Amino acid sequence: MLQQPGSTPFHNGIRILKQDYIKDVSNVRLPESDAVEALPQVDEKRSRDREDRAVRAAELDAAKIGEGVSEDAQAVFDAMSKTLPCKWVGTTIEVVDTVGFYCMQLAPTSILSQRCSLC
Repeated sequence: MLQQPGSTPFHNGIRILKQDYIKDVSNVRLPESDAVEALPQVDEKRSRDREDRAVRAAELDAAKIGEGVSEDAQAVFDAMSKTLPCKWVGTTIEVVDTVGFYCMQLAPTSILSQRCSLC
């Protein structure tokens, strides 16, 4: 396969040749320099700070996932945490560090029969 430059940088022509017709392969243009460019310096303090910020953000995201709670309770938490500062304390949703909502595990049939249930 040969690539031929076109009229603009993004318009190239391609030709496919059968292997039987190729007699010799040679490089027309040699590289200008064998030297490899040096990589830029890495600021280790900046890298560590960036890693620390990423770890803290991941820990905050993990704290928003309740352990041992139903999907409905997690959905309630997700909705409430968009507008109010919430956190999980066991299976209780604590809002503004004062109000607690206790989430019970309910069977699907009891969820339908008890519309006032939070979770």
